[in-house]
Amino acid sequence: SLEKESWALKLFVAANILFSAAYSDDNLPLTLLQLGSSKGLHFITCDYVVEETRRNLQRKAPAGLQRLPPLVKACTLIATPTTGEVPASLAAKDHPIWRGALVTDCNVLLTGDRKDFGGLTHAKFRVLSARILFEEVFG
Repeated sequence: SLEKESWALKLFVAANILFSAAYSDDNLPLTLLQLGSSKGLHFITCDYVVEETRRNLQRKAPAGLQRLPPLVKACTLIATPTTGEVPASLAAKDHPIWRGALVTDCNVLLTGDRKDFGGLTHAKFRVLSARILFEEVFG
């Protein structure tokens, strides 16, 4: 369930986080997805993110495809949002990710994409990297 009361933090997971987690069996995004629920983290993503991750793994790291299903299972999967306000500077390919964080009332948009998301802010959620989130949660 997506009620905020039952979770310390709700996080919308971008494709680069899923990609990194599936890329190898020892990395920060993977650790977050594996251990996060024990710290009250609720991960959410959408069909669009899973498909983008799958395509990128197929092209760049096919071995990671077998690691993807349990990672997706660690997230609540929603249909790709198609409406909602987005920052004017945000590329169209990133609109579903921003909207996903908005429509699910997430506290955090979890992404490693500093080029496209760096410096963007929203009153409802923070844009954080896996490293910063890890330091905040596991300190």
